[in-house]
Amino acid sequence: MALVEREEHLGLLDRALAACRARTGGVVLMNAPAACGRSALLHELAGRAEAAGMVTISAECAGGEHELVLGALTQLAQHPALRRPDPAATTGTDLLRVVHDACADLLRLAASRPVLVTVDDIRHADEASLGFLLHLARRAFAAPLLVVLTDDDTDPEPRHVTFRAELSRMPGLRRVRLGPLSPAGVRAVLTARGDPAEPRAAELWRASGGNPLLVRALADDQDAGAGRHEVYRLALHSLLHRLPRTATRVLHGLAVLDDADPAELAVMTGAGEDLVGRSLRALNAAGLLDDGRLRHPGARDAVLADVAPADRRDLHRAAAHLVRRRGGGVAEVAEHLLRAGGDDAPWAADVLIDAAAEALHDGRTPDALDALRLARQAPGVRPERIRMLLAEAEWQADPSAAAEHLDALVTDASTGVLDTGEQAVVVNRLLAAGRAPQARQLLDRMRAADSAGVRDLDSWLAAAHPRLARRRPGAPDTFAVRAGADPWLHKAARLADALLTGPGPGSARVAEEALAGLRLNARRPWAAEAAGLALLILSTADHSDPAERWGLRLLAEAQARQSASWQAMFGAAMAHIVLQRGDLTRAGDFGRTALAGLSAASWGAAIGFPLAAVILAATRRGDHDEAAKYLDQALPSGTLDSRYGLHYLHARGHHYLSTGHHYPALADFMSCGELVRGWGLDAADLVPWRTDAAQAWLRLGNPEQARQLVYEQAGRADATARTRARHLRALAATSPVARRPEMLGEALELFERCGDRFGQAEVLADLCAAHHETGDRHRARMVFRKAWHLADVLNAVPLAQRLMSWDGAVPLPAAETETAGLLTSLTPSERRVASLAVLGCTNREIATRLDVTASTVEQHLTRVYRKLGVRRRRDLPLALDASA
Repeated sequence: MALVEREEHLGLLDRALAACRARTGGVVLMNAPAACGRSALLHELAGRAEAAGMVTISAECAGGEHELVLGALTQLAQHPALRRPDPAATTGTDLLRVVHDACADLLRLAASRPVLVTVDDIRHADEASLGFLLHLARRAFAAPLLVVLTDDDTDPEPRHVTFRAELSRMPGLRRVRLGPLSPAGVRAVLTARGDPAEPRAAELWRASGGNPLLVRALADDQDAGAGRHEVYRLALHSLLHRLPRTATRVLHGLAVLDDADPAELAVMTGAGEDLVGRSLRALNAAGLLDDGRLRHPGARDAVLADVAPADRRDLHRAAAHLVRRRGGGVAEVAEHLLRAGGDDAPWAADVLIDAAAEALHDGRTPDALDALRLARQAPGVRPERIRMLLAEAEWQADPSAAAEHLDALVTDASTGVLDTGEQAVVVNRLLAAGRAPQARQLLDRMRAADSAGVRDLDSWLAAAHPRLARRRPGAPDTFAVRAGADPWLHKAARLADALLTGPGPGSARVAEEALAGLRLNARRPWAAEAAGLALLILSTADHSDPAERWGLRLLAEAQARQSASWQAMFGAAMAHIVLQRGDLTRAGDFGRTALAGLSAASWGAAIGFPLAAVILAATRRGDHDEAAKYLDQALPSGTLDSRYGLHYLHARGHHYLSTGHHYPALADFMSCGELVRGWGLDAADLVPWRTDAAQAWLRLGNPEQARQLVYEQAGRADATARTRARHLRALAATSPVARRPEMLGEALELFERCGDRFGQAEVLADLCAAHHETGDRHRARMVFRKAWHLADVLNAVPLAQRLMSWDGAVPLPAAETETAGLLTSLTPSERRVASLAVLGCTNREIATRLDVTASTVEQHLTRVYRKLGVRRRRDLPLALDASA
C-alpha cells in the first residue's frame, strides 16, 4: 500500500541515496513513536536503493535483544561480503577486532558499489552492535555508504544515552521525524481503500489518533461489520508489546482507572511520577491517548486482556483505595473491590454494603448481589448485618434462593436485629414460601408487642392471606401511619381496604393516587405490593384503560430494574387486565411469560394468579389441552388459603364447565363463594361466583337454584357496569324467552361501556339464541354476524362453535341488509371506523388501529349514525365489515 503523508520524508531519503550513489555517504536518524511507520519507510527506502543498483544490508532489533551481544551486527553479517563475528568475542580486544573487521568489510564493499545499511529500532540494540554502528557512522561520510537508523525519541526509559549523544554530535547527520497521520492522511488511507467518506475519516482519526497501524485495523473492523473490534484488538496487542515497560503499565492503569492522574498512576504502577509523565507524553505522541485518556471504546478491554489476572486484581485493589481517597462514590469503589476479589481494609465491607443498598435502590440487582456476597466473605462481618439486604436482593432475582435465609431472619426478628418494617417483609416472604405457621408465630409476637405497622400488615393480610388476618374488611381504617412503620406498607393497607370495600369511584381514585407517586425500589418492597393491589382495584372497578397503561409502565420499569420477581408479578397483573377486556391471546402470552419467569417455588402461593389467567384464557379459546396442562401443575402450599386461590378456583371452574364437567364446576364456584363470605371479602367482587354458579346450575337442569343465586346477586348488581352486565345476562337466562332480548340488550351496552369484548360476544350469542327461540330468524341472523365476527376476532373458538350449532345461522350477504343502499353515502374513512365498531372495537382501539385520535373516531361515528338513521353502535348494519 502506498505510504501516506511521507512524501517529504521520502524526498530527504532520496537525496541521501543520490548523494551516496555520487560517492558521498552519510547517516540518517529516523525518529517516530511506536507503530507510526518507521519500518514501512525503511522497507520503501531499501526497495528504491536496490532499484538503483545499490547493495542493501538490514537488521531489525526487537525487545529483549539489548542483552544479546553483537545481535544486530550478526544480522548484518548475514551478507556474504561480511565476516561472521566470533560468538566468543564479547569483550576487550576481541570485540574491537570484530568491530574493526566488520567496518573494513563494509567499506571494501562500498568501494565497488554504493551500500545502504539500515538498522530498525536501535533502542533495542546491544551495546556492542551500537559501538560498531557508531564506528561505521564516523566513516560513512567519506565513502559511498549510507547508514539509516530508526529510533523512538519519545521513549520514557531511554537506554543508550551515550550512543544517542555521540550520534547527534556528528556533522552532516540528517534527521527525519515521523508522527501520526493527520485527518487528511486518514482520509487518504480510506480513499486508497475505495472509501473516501468524510465522516468515517473523522471518526477513525478520533479513535486512532492517526496511528497508521490502528487506522488500518479500525478500517478493517468497520468493513467486517458494525461493532466488531477483533483486528483493532490484535493491532493494539501488537503495539503494547512494542512499548517500554512503564508505558505499558501506565496503559494498564488507565484501562482500570480511566481518569487517573499522573500521581495516581504512579501509585498503581509503582513508577516515579516523572517517569509516568514521560510515558503519558509518549502514549499521546503515538496516538494511543488523547490528553491522557484512552481514545477508543474498545481499547480498555483490549488493554486489560494483556494484563495477567493477578496483576489486574492488584490494579483494581489500588484503584479502590485511590477512588475512596479522592472521595469517589461507593458504587465506583465497590466495582474495583469486586474486580479485585475483595480487600482486607477495615472499610471495604462497609463500602460493599452501602454500594449494594444503592444498587438495589437504583434497580441494579445483579450488582447488589455481587457486592453483598463479597461483603459476606469479609473478615469480621456478622452475617445478621447483611442478611436482610441479601435476602431482598436475592428475592428480586429468584425468590426461591432467598428462602434459604428465612429461618435465620425469623431468629433475627425474635432477637431484635430487624426493625418492625423488616419483620413485616419477613412475614410476607414466609407466606410466599408457603410457611404459614412461622408467619403466624412472627405475627403473634408483633401483635403482642403492638409493633408499629402491625395493623397495616393485618389490613394487607385481609386482602392477600385472609386466614391470618385479625382485622376484617369493613369501613377503612383511618389511623395515621405510626412512627417507625413503613409508609408503603401503610399505602398497601389503604389499598387493601379500598379493594375489599368494593369497586367504585372512591377505590379507583385511591388506586390512581397511589400509582401516580409510586416508583419501584427494592429497598421499599411494599411499594410493589401496593402497585399490584392498585392494578387489581382499577381492573375490578372497570377502569381498564388506566389499569393497562399503569400495568405496562410498571412492567417496563421492572424490566429496566432487572427484577425477575417484579416482571413476573406485573406480567400476571397484565394478563388479568387484558383478559378483562376480552383479549384472550395477549392474556395467554402475558400469563405464560410470567409463569416462565419464575419457578413454582419462587412463585409460592401467588402462582394461583398467573395460572388463573392462562387457564381461563385457554378455556375461552377452546385450547382445553393447554388449560389441562396448567391445571395438572401442583400448587404450592397455602395457595388455596390466599386470594390467589380464589382466582385459580374460578378459572378451574370455567374449564370444567366448558368441558362438560358441570358438578366439579359448580363445586369450584361454590367454594369461591364459601371462601369470600367466610373471609368477609364478598364486597370486593374479586370473582363473579354467583353468576358463574348459576350457569352451572342451568347446565345441570336446575333453573330454580340458578334463579336463587341470580336474585341473591340482584342486591349487589349496582357495583360496576361489568357486574351489572353479568347479572343481567344470568337473569335473562333464568327468565322467559320473550323477556330476554331487552335484558341482553342492556347487558350488551354495559359490556361495551366497560370494554369487555368477550362479554359482548357472549351476550350477542345469547341474544342470537333468544331470537331463534322466538322465531325471529331475521334478527337472529343479524345478531349472529356480529357475534360471529367478534368471536372470530377474539379467537373464542367454543363461542364460535356454539353459534354455528344453530340451524339456519348463516350470515346474510351485505346486499340483503335493510340499509345496504345507505352505505354508499359513507366516506371511506367513515366506513372504516363503522366497520370496526360493528366488530365490537372500542373507540380507543379503533383510534389505535387507524392511527387517529379518539375524538376523530367519535366524530366519524356521529356522522355515520346520522347518515344511516341509527342511534347506537349495536344498531349498525351488518353489511359493514372489516374489509371496507
